[in-house]
Amino acid sequence: MTRAISILSGLIGACSALCVSLPAQAEELSAEAFAKAPAVAGVTMSAEGDFLVGIVADPNNPEARALASWDLSAIDTSKPLLPSHITPSEGRMTFQSGIALKAGKAVAVANQPGTFNLNGCGEGNTTGATKTWVYKTYLTDSDVADLEDLNQRGNTVGLSELTLRCLELAAAPGFIDLPLDPDHIIIARVESDDLQTRFSKVNLRNGRSTPLYRDNSLESIGFIDPRDGKVRTKQRFDNVSGNQYVFDVLILDEATGRFEAEPPLRTDTETRNTVSIVGFDEETRKYFVATDKFSDKVAIYLYDPRTDAFDDEVLFAHPDFDASGVVLGQHESDFGEILGFTYNGADLTYYWVDPDIRSIQEGLEQAFPGQMVYLRKWTGDRNRVLFDGKPEAPADLLSAARQVQRRRHR
Repeated sequence: MTRAISILSGLIGACSALCVSLPAQAEELSAEAFAKAPAVAGVTMSAEGDFLVGIVADPNNPEARALASWDLSAIDTSKPLLPSHITPSEGRMTFQSGIALKAGKAVAVANQPGTFNLNGCGEGNTTGATKTWVYKTYLTDSDVADLEDLNQRGNTVGLSELTLRCLELAAAPGFIDLPLDPDHIIIARVESDDLQTRFSKVNLRNGRSTPLYRDNSLESIGFIDPRDGKVRTKQRFDNVSGNQYVFDVLILDEATGRFEAEPPLRTDTETRNTVSIVGFDEETRKYFVATDKFSDKVAIYLYDPRTDAFDDEVLFAHPDFDASGVVLGQHESDFGEILGFTYNGADLTYYWVDPDIRSIQEGLEQAFPGQMVYLRKWTGDRNRVLFDGKPEAPADLLSAARQVQRRRHR
């Protein structure tokens, strides 16, 4: 507990500018107060714990949003932690989120409203104009100054304006971290020539990109091993009749190198069961699967592709809510270890089984009574932890929410 307290003492000062003080007496809130964007939102921490990235109110225009970063290399806990760099939104494009990566890099997402003739692209109408949002994804440094549009990394020569617009609407790049690799991540991007998703390994320090693999018209990439970027599962769907489809999960056979369909993981449009691969257990070579095949709520099971069978006992389940995932260690000291599980309560909620992480959670709850504390990220030595909190919901509201949840599942 001594170590947890030392962590808390550093965090309270470091987070002073990220926390909002509530008035001592309740005040009537106006419609403008509800509509106002928060002063600070969506703060994330880099893997090394050396900087934060998030969205703030533009200092020159509090009604507008800006992208911000905080340098954590030398924190003075006697002062508020103010942003080191701020990049305002430009024109009608507004920053929506920022994600700190590693190697001094971050990702920013911005959107802009517009009305376009989309010809059925994404959510667009087949004919006429559609009011929608165009999204841009940028790669930037920790000073959030120079923004590289990731949609422009692909081949856009000869593409029509309609196709480019469609890619901006329905083809936002995805990111897969390789936590044991200090330099690389995997970026998944829909290519403009065939509209198939391609995966590339990108060096964040020098920008070099190496093609890895791609989806095809029959199969799509599923679970990618965060240790080495190896594809471990694929997904396939087949039309059996009319509007009836079956969905198969294919798992890598480590002995043959081929992907084999797993009948126990098959789902279809009639039963609509949830089956999702949410992790891989390196010790047992089994897969963590979130499914509601065995109960009315999603639970976490271990599945062995060598025997085509689930373990007899459920690994994690919640009596009132659907389980959603497993939290595995992402650092060299704990990589692949089960730290906790997640379930879909009023918010995504964490249930910690790692005693050290659980003690940090409990220590923060004691330090911030009346707040719901969420651990977001921590460094490998767990001496720097990013967390946020919000006031706890009243007991009668929670009771009503649980009653609604129960009625939905009857």
